[in-house]
Amino acid sequence: MPVNTRFRGAEAGYVLARSGARVLFTVRGFLDTDYPALLAAAGVRLPALEHTVLLAGDPGRHARWRGTTSSPAGRA
Repeated sequence: MPVNTRFRGAEAGYVLARSGARVLFTVRGFLDTDYPALLAAAGVRLPALEHTVLLAGDPGRHARWRGTTSSPAGRA
């Protein structure tokens, strides 16, 4: 479920809660915004959310993505 980067904490929290998202892939610093902090400050209950994976920025208490981002064979 993609979440609009213009959403703030409560808006993103609403989408994540309604979708039942179990994993959140996010960043810190895009558009000078700390998305995990906005979400935490909103205080929205996310009972299904099991993991937050940070793709860019200081990981803090979140897991850092260590996978590859290469294209499948034969694609550019």
